[in-house]
Amino acid sequence: MKGVNAWTAMARPAREESVAVTGDVEEELTFSRDTLGRMRESQAPEDIVAEYYPGPARAVWVEALLQVARPSADADHVTFHAADGYAASLPLDQAAGSFIVFEAGGEALAAEEGGPMRAFLPEGPSYCTNVKSVQRLELTRGPGKDTVPRGPHQGQG
Repeated sequence: MKGVNAWTAMARPAREESVAVTGDVEEELTFSRDTLGRMRESQAPEDIVAEYYPGPARAVWVEALLQVARPSADADHVTFHAADGYAASLPLDQAAGSFIVFEAGGEALAAEEGGPMRAFLPEGPSYCTNVKSVQRLELTRGPGKDTVPRGPHQGQG
């Protein structure tokens, strides 16, 4: 039987300022900016966010979103899908240590800043794994779609 908690009950159908968790999970969910803002205990500390994003911003740990959606036992990768088709796939343990910026200066993250949701993956292999306009996190068995450029920049992020 699937468990229900406060965050599951607040998850809503997809809309522009939201991020979905899909794939090999017990429950596919979509988190609005408002819901992410209420997940205070799951928010990344400001000092950590400031290392990757300039200015005051709010972010939520990806691990918290995954805990609510409950990955299947077979899921071992997370793919971050952007609105423009860009995608970065990482092992589940690396992806869990990333965060999604959803607000800057009390407002929705602007498109020119990578919004409305922008993923920062501190454990990613390069800066290119910081996905702008992320819409969906897809859990899979094995690597998912990955359009991250490979080359000499890898390992710098």
